Amino acid sequence: MLAKTKILVLGGGAWGTAFASRLSAREKDFSVFLWSRDARASAEIQKERENKRYLPGMTVHDRLEVSSNLETLFENWQQSTNKTHCDYIIFIAVPSSGFLDICSYLKIFDFPQRMKVVSLCKGVMECDEQIVWPTQILGEFFDESDICVLSGPSFAKEVIQGLPFALTCACKNISSAREVAKLLSGNGVRVYAEQDVLGVEIAGVMKNIIAIAAGVCDGLNLGYNARASLITRGLAETSRFGEALGAHPQTFLGLSALGDIVLTATGSLSRNRSVGLDLAEGKSTELILRDLGHVAEGVNSVSKILRCAKSIGVSLPITSGVNSLVNGNLTAVEIVKELLARDQTDER
Repeated sequence: MLAKTKILVLGGGAWGTAFASRLSAREKDFSVFLWSRDARASAEIQKERENKRYLPGMTVHDRLEVSSNLETLFENWQQSTNKTHCDYIIFIAVPSSGFLDICSYLKIFDFPQRMKVVSLCKGVMECDEQIVWPTQILGEFFDESDICVLSGPSFAKEVIQGLPFALTCACKNISSAREVAKLLSGNGVRVYAEQDVLGVEIAGVMKNIIAIAAGVCDGLNLGYNARASLITRGLAETSRFGEALGAHPQTFLGLSALGDIVLTATGSLSRNRSVGLDLAEGKSTELILRDLGHVAEGVNSVSKILRCAKSIGVSLPITSGVNSLVNGNLTAVEIVKELLARDQTDER
């Protein structure tokens, strides 16, 4: 039986590999193709069914086709069945630092009809000192009604292991969001449709910054009370910043915000939390990132978010503290003291 949906995942890191492998298990529904820019890594995954760098010890589904040759992979993706009776989805799972490059490269291809483009990126970019969200970049190349963002609490290791989880799929065209959500739901995955694209993207970026702060809190052994307080105030910052930019306040009570913040700020698999743990020990950001071997989007995003917040007059004290710590301007202990010594304010 031919699959009705053809999926191309761009990005062979932990999340791209785990997501593509998980979808490959649904052989009656999907044919899945994974592109990794690293030729050696993609050949290794294709042959040995393991992404040894990002997901060591985890088995990649044997139906997933992996390649570093995007032209060949794109051709196989399109020719795998009758185009007129097939849905096509491209998922972009590259870090923010490479997002524009891959989108620009896609311009050379002739895309099929009935295609959706979905960002899995939880980072942000800047252009001429203005903040730019991943879907804004996609909007330069694709129709707005076909652009989605997929986000929520989802550690790659648990996803590839087949454990259950839930996500939010947002698109300005709610019908497209519902269509993608319906396609992806199943096999232990639950996806909810949402129309607030901006809010979901903001939440995906802010949760990484809050996770760094939570890691610092745990690294300093400040206790569960302090961590719970930090997460709550971090969610308040996220909501305040998002509403100032035009996002819907209810979005920040959903999976992409509250759900992902709780996971990333408390889970031992969180990269950004681990960055915070190391910062609390006094290690430099440069050394931490070198040893981490993965992208920590919170480090890349914090200064951009803070500049944007200052430009619109929004106070983000936790974000400001993380920015000072990441850039080596203050120690973890100094930042905690600074936060606790702030002028008294109402909760809302």
